[in-house]
Amino acid sequence: MMPKHLRYFLRSELGAVTVDWVVLTAVVVAMGGATVVALGGTQGDGFADNIGRQIGEAEVQIILHPESD
Repeated sequence: MMPKHLRYFLRSELGAVTVDWVVLTAVVVAMGGATVVALGGTQGDGFADNIGRQIGEAEVQIILHPESD
């Protein structure tokens, strides 16, 4: 005999909603992983190295507003 809370879970819509969220979360994680591989590549330098290099090579300009008379 199944426990009362397990029987309720299986008969209610909560089980289907839980499965939907698990599948949706897995798809989001897979898309994130695919994005990192696509942007960073799988050969040579890694994704973080590419970002670090771009930040290091960036030029920063400071624009000061002239004082108004």
